[in-house]
Amino acid sequence: MVMMLALDWWLPLQIGFFTLIADFVYYWVHRATHEVDELWNYHRRHHTTKHPTSYLLAFADEPQEIFDAFGTPILAYMAYPIHFDALYIWAMYFLTIEIMGHAGIRLYYPGVLTSSLLRPFGCEIVIEDHDLHHRHGWRESYNYGKQSLLWDKLFGTNGDRLETRAENIDWDHRVK
Repeated sequence: MVMMLALDWWLPLQIGFFTLIADFVYYWVHRATHEVDELWNYHRRHHTTKHPTSYLLAFADEPQEIFDAFGTPILAYMAYPIHFDALYIWAMYFLTIEIMGHAGIRLYYPGVLTSSLLRPFGCEIVIEDHDLHHRHGWRESYNYGKQSLLWDKLFGTNGDRLETRAENIDWDHRVK
């Protein structure tokens, strides 16, 4: 029996839309872990250092890690079900952005599927955005989104970039 893949030209739009829904869920849960005392107890370990590394991606208490790995995708899937093939591709993309977001470097490396659509609105996320999130403490933090800055911009929790501002980027010479 031959399995047909559910991949077609709608795939980038499906994954992009699913990403924004997952980011909406993640944004509110992440923001709550900074604003609600009881939830901060589950997120505090993740903020042990103000200079993130990829190692810190999984450095949190188990309830937070379980929710990040399963809760966010499940809630996004309940809101917008996508085929397993698309979900698998999204999961690989999601993990890549999660790892890069904790690289601890200031680099204009935008999210692959959402950033090209969100850049005209100043809502694309780059590595520096989450790096700056880690520089601040419990209630003083910002940049809660992980896949975009859309929700941070809409709800007034975005912070200014230091090095990857538009005037600091050489748009003509890209890293290849």
